[in-house]
Amino acid sequence: MTKFLLDTGPLTAFLYGRGPTVALIDPCLTESLAFTSELVYGEIVEHLLGYNEFIDLRSNLQSILAVVKPSQDLSNSGTVCSFAATVTASSRIRHHR
Repeated sequence: MTKFLLDTGPLTAFLYGRGPTVALIDPCLTESLAFTSELVYGEIVEHLLGYNEFIDLRSNLQSILAVVKPSQDLSNSGTVCSFAATVTASSRIRHHR
């Protein structure tokens, strides 16, 4: 089974509720096929620091990471998604608009 490593761009686009990215990521989350790295989390938090809505956005990111677990072992990571991705039960995640 192919798993998908979510990079900074797709995960950030999902966080912002960008339609095409949400459509690509949702099925992977539902199937538990997506994961990310701690570095990606750090990059996204660093990006969010400049926004007035930082607290809400970080909270939403943490909700996403409850489903998309950071992986310590990226040696057998499968497919790296530079634009396509996946995420579970996005209805629980409030997208920033």
